[in-house]
Amino acid sequence: PLLTLVTTIFFMLVEPVQNALSRHFERQADTYALERTHDVPAYRSAFKKLARLNKADPDPHPWEVFLFHSHPPIAARLQMADAFAAREISSP
Repeated sequence: PLLTLVTTIFFMLVEPVQNALSRHFERQADTYALERTHDVPAYRSAFKKLARLNKADPDPHPWEVFLFHSHPPIAARLQMADAFAAREISSP
């Protein structure tokens, strides 16, 4: 019982850190994809379709993301794509 408790507590503390690192790398991958393709509409369409097919909550509560999500929420990815598009338009 003690080992089970210690192991459970350990993983409860480690998992959010591991998820944050994974989300960081996922954001880097998303940025890389947009920089290489410059195809924001296709990016947005793909993630909207993924959310619909997976029945994912597009904008979960921040605590849920912090504790359980290894990927950025769909809403955050779409906002990032919009920001990327805005930078592309404003760049000379």
